[in-house]
Amino acid sequence: MSGTRRRSSGPIPLFESFSIDTHREKFDFDVREDGIFVTRNPGPSKQLDPTPRRLEELCDRIVAANDWHAPQSFLHRLVYAGFVGDVYTSLRDGVLTRYLPGGAEKTEISPHEAPAALADLFGADPALYTQAAEVRSRYLPTASISP
Repeated sequence: MSGTRRRSSGPIPLFESFSIDTHREKFDFDVREDGIFVTRNPGPSKQLDPTPRRLEELCDRIVAANDWHAPQSFLHRLVYAGFVGDVYTSLRDGVLTRYLPGGAEKTEISPHEAPAALADLFGADPALYTQAAEVRSRYLPTASISP
């Protein structure tokens, strides 16, 4: 796809336009004179305000974003994703999914195997998974755990 860039490492600059096309959506981040416009297809579009903020102004939002009792919080999931070669791949709550042109290929990964899979496939520190699993087990409300 023309104009699509994938970054394997490093941050994406705030004031640089880019597009990402994954199995789930096309995401456009368009920096223009009149603002920053984010378009997700499928999904919502919005305009971002790049005005610098002070930490004190963001405290309530930071606390809300890290609320373990929010039913659909991202904190409930153990997820890591990225391109492995040319294939978008994710490890989410013990399921390794490779999004191949012919469809998704899913493999169950035990909690014991997950740190090694994270290191082998994504080049990530396996301690990342171990620490995240420990934090999740400590803070996740028991009512939110699915059977």
